[in-house]
Amino acid sequence: MPGYAPTLPKIMETIPFHKEKISFQLEKTPQTIEKEYLAKGYIRKDGNWIDPKQYGLVAYKGEWMTPEEKTAAINTDKGLVLYKETWITPAEKEVAYARDQKEKGFVLFKGNWYTPTDKALQEETEERVDQSFSSEYRTPPPPTVVGTIASNQTRIRVLNGIGEKIVFHFSGPRNYRIALEAYESQNIEILPGSYRIASLAVAPGHTPACWTWKFNAGFRYAIVEEGEPLELRVKPQKSLTPEQIKKQYGIPDLKIPDSPTSKTKEKELSNKEKVVKIIP
Repeated sequence: MPGYAPTLPKIMETIPFHKEKISFQLEKTPQTIEKEYLAKGYIRKDGNWIDPKQYGLVAYKGEWMTPEEKTAAINTDKGLVLYKETWITPAEKEVAYARDQKEKGFVLFKGNWYTPTDKALQEETEERVDQSFSSEYRTPPPPTVVGTIASNQTRIRVLNGIGEKIVFHFSGPRNYRIALEAYESQNIEILPGSYRIASLAVAPGHTPACWTWKFNAGFRYAIVEEGEPLELRVKPQKSLTPEQIKKQYGIPDLKIPDSPTSKTKEKELSNKEKVVKIIP
């Protein structure tokens, strides 16, 4: 029968010239049920067929929703955004948000709002990176991708491979700073984007290491600071004349006898009142 699911066959046992009554239960197909509910104006919500008007739902662009959802949809289509329960333009929201942040005592730096103390730390990190890139620096191997994360952030594994404390400074969409003891490693989550990175040793005499890299959202990276090669750490020594060497280390002049000596011989020191006895 159209609109109904076909019945399953039944097996009956009977004898000649004997009548048996067989009953079947007809069941409507899902398509038939849907058609009947739709004809009544019902909608399917949370797995059930309901009358939207009984639930206070309203129609907008072919969809049923609450009046609040309809208002939000209409304003969104107009390009408005909700801020403090009021629909305004994005430009108006930006002005209102900046006013509210200033009233709270926050200050703007690189598109983000900070307390004055945090802003000073952000500026200090920026200054350290600028100084490192404007001076002599090393360029170690670039960051490597080591996996992914289920997040819109970026995670970086930072490793200190030298035997002294160093501080990593990240300058980008938001500045970050991470201090690591010798051979220590930590994870840091940052906003995706392009960064300049400077690794500065706390002890003097180390050439900073600098990277420039774009980090993508949802990825895990690794940055390893292995220090500078030994030959770069050794400063070339200035050549000295024999006279300069004697003066620098306080070596006195010696008077050597002209003739060979077979017994104890005294040698007079010109710069010191001292006698050295040489025994053959």
